[in-house]
Amino acid sequence: MDAHKGFKLSNATEMTVNNVEFVNAGYKDGSLFNLTNEASVLNLNGITITETTSTNAIKNNSVVNFTGGRNWLYSGITGDGVTNVTNAILNLEEGLSITQSEINVNAGGGMNVANDSQIIGALTVATKGRVTVENANAFTSSVVNDGDIMIKSGTLTQDISGSGCVDIVNGSVINKGMIDQDVYIDQLIDGSKKGELTTSADNIGGVIHNAGVLNLTGTLKNVVTNLTVQLMLIKLLHLLQVQALRVL
Repeated sequence: MDAHKGFKLSNATEMTVNNVEFVNAGYKDGSLFNLTNEASVLNLNGITITETTSTNAIKNNSVVNFTGGRNWLYSGITGDGVTNVTNAILNLEEGLSITQSEINVNAGGGMNVANDSQIIGALTVATKGRVTVENANAFTSSVVNDGDIMIKSGTLTQDISGSGCVDIVNGSVINKGMIDQDVYIDQLIDGSKKGELTTSADNIGGVIHNAGVLNLTGTLKNVVTNLTVQLMLIKLLHLLQVQALRVL
């Protein structure tokens, strides 16, 4: 750490940081870690970054690896480098962003994105990887998902492809993108809170497994397995039948 309370990786070096909490730290440009050399590598394991002097504690133009433990960021990541999450949990707190050319959540890795935070860059979720977002607005571009994506609220406008699945839990989600994989609409075990999805059937490429609430329009091409399905067209037909009976 230099006199400005930060680390600058300007050479082709590799740095590993384990189980450290950084409080009120930052280099003169506002970053805690600044990777300026394209051959430098930063490995982070079980770190917490709080109260930095800027909204981007990590400036990465090379490679940052989250390699283990739970990692908490109260300040974001910026640059055109690559961020990998493998066998680790990365928590991005509210009002922040990860801006990278690639963000890869690999096997055993997980990323939790709080409200008003965004993933800006090409996001890939590998098999046995998991991404949880409080709001669908966290996705700013198309996602390749071979693992599991959990969405709790908001409007999804980006496409999701791959061999994985999407879970809608504990809130209401409107889908305006193309989800080309299976979708699970879940509820809590005690049934107290259900996921709710509003979508056109034309925007779902896989099977919908519904244990919550499904508001569906369009042409249904795939199977819907359900406990409670609310189809707008069926509801409309029911209302017309009721009105017809009243006339009679």
